[in-house]
Amino acid sequence: MNGYLGSFVLVAALFVLFATGSSDVSVMIDNPQSQSELIDYVDGPITSGSLMTPLEAAAYASTAYTQGNARLVQMQQAYHAWVVPSRPDLVSIATNARSSGLKGDGVTDDTASLQSLLTKLPSGSTIYFPPGQYRIDGPISINKPVTLFGESGTVFNCQKVTQYVFTLNKWGSPTSTMKDVTITGIVFEGPGIETDPAMIDAHYLQNFKVSYVKFHNIGYAAIRLNTCTDVTVEESVFDNVFQSGLGYGVVIEDRSDRINIHNNFFVTKGRHGVATGTSNPNLPEASYIQSVTVENNYFEEMTEQAVDAHIQTAGPYIVKGNVMNHCDVGVQLGNGTAKVLDNVLIECHLGVVLLNQNIDPDHLGSKVDLVLHNTMINTMYEAIYIDRTNVQIVGNIAKGKNNGSGIVIANYKPDFCRIVENIFDDYNNEIQIGIPSPGISLENNVEISTL
Repeated sequence: MNGYLGSFVLVAALFVLFATGSSDVSVMIDNPQSQSELIDYVDGPITSGSLMTPLEAAAYASTAYTQGNARLVQMQQAYHAWVVPSRPDLVSIATNARSSGLKGDGVTDDTASLQSLLTKLPSGSTIYFPPGQYRIDGPISINKPVTLFGESGTVFNCQKVTQYVFTLNKWGSPTSTMKDVTITGIVFEGPGIETDPAMIDAHYLQNFKVSYVKFHNIGYAAIRLNTCTDVTVEESVFDNVFQSGLGYGVVIEDRSDRINIHNNFFVTKGRHGVATGTSNPNLPEASYIQSVTVENNYFEEMTEQAVDAHIQTAGPYIVKGNVMNHCDVGVQLGNGTAKVLDNVLIECHLGVVLLNQNIDPDHLGSKVDLVLHNTMINTMYEAIYIDRTNVQIVGNIAKGKNNGSGIVIANYKPDFCRIVENIFDDYNNEIQIGIPSPGISLENNVEISTL
């Protein structure tokens, strides 16, 4: 997935354009003296006025900031309290890895013993790894349904790996899929940032679940999903997963569908927490990634986008109820149907960016993206940036740093663009519209300043 920095460069270039004063329209909704003039200039069905006075809006926004910061504290506390639960129900039915040849002493390479055990056991087996340091230099191939689980203190020490560690259904294809693999209760100790191996590489896998797993000090990827369906990644920690130009907590590729990523923690440092795309430059549109839901996760210190989608994404891509703290960009989706709602973004450079890179701006189609009820606190530049899509932007509260714009509608003419009941706090420009269009409707938005 090299070469996907281009979308970010495009956005950056457009932001420079706006910062130099080359944008066409700056709309300040709560200024009654300029309202009629702006309506004429935008040339669209704009509704002036607001359901709230600026004073009422400031009080409402202040409450939202308090709640947003409280949500941040809750997420940080939940991360620090994270533990692997005991699973006596699984212990009672499992094959004990220690009793089956693995040492777990941190010195002996247990790769061959684990591969032998996986080969011998029947499909549907459960393997229990008692607490210990299992040195896994890899690679390990899993080609049958299996559950791998540990408890608090179970560590797969992968510090010496030089290639992908666990490959699931390596030779999978549309006619050779595999079902029912679970990995839970294990810490993966990786070889360090700026390294190439992925910890888990899954192909044509259905009903795959990762829970209560911690990935620590990893370069390219913790989890790579290639044409997988019905996947759940939950209650896991992605700690210091970073590689320059790459680096993914979870990377989703090539017609994967029904991917659910929820209640996880992406911490310390990362490039992308969750990303969709492909390593196949000739991937047909029919094979684009389908449904992805990213919900109730915590992201911090992402050097690029916390949640990212490249153009090989059809969606729907739902980003809901997450907290993004000190990330360069909270959400950037380059394509696909987007639903971005109820997120809290704090101290991010950019908030929500919808680019739709492969859409003809003169033929947008029927898709309508949603950006609803997000709270953005201390955004450095743009809170919401929209290009080449129909969109509803409703009920967002955005506080800036006397820089950038609350909302930017880029240089295209949307057929439908409804901007309703948003509150903008401390931006140079509240709403910038690149090209006037009758499809743009502004209703009951408010500009305030809580400095």
